[in-house]
Amino acid sequence: ATVLEIEDAKVYQSCVPDPTATGKLVLVACDVYTPDIASSLPDPLTPFLDHFSGASVSWSMQIYQWVQTSSEDCHKTNNGGQSCRTTYSYNAQWTSSPTDSNSFHRSSGHDNRGTRFPTNLQPTGQVNAPASTVV
Repeated sequence: ATVLEIEDAKVYQSCVPDPTATGKLVLVACDVYTPDIASSLPDPLTPFLDHFSGASVSWSMQIYQWVQTSSEDCHKTNNGGQSCRTTYSYNAQWTSSPTDSNSFHRSSGHDNRGTRFPTNLQPTGQVNAPASTVV
């Protein structure tokens, strides 16, 4: 905005629309109301958010579990071939999808059985307040 536009801006003390201000720079100061949308959340989330006033709430689940990484070190042999050695590492970390530890090179001590998402909730989601209720 240019200096002249800012100088010509009209200040409103309420959120009542003024048709004469259409297309002009306006400064508005008013209260904002957002409805309680906690009752719209899926049942498994209600113990965590019994009240939430806002325009939107979203979630994404993660699981703390073992993850396997590997690195391969190869070198040439004396007879012209190649010899490789694979090193496997295991770290517990937060992930957005279950990892099957049955396919780990060494699953002993790195068992992910029992780490899964709840079956009664989508791993990600969002609940929005109806547009007409956010004022």
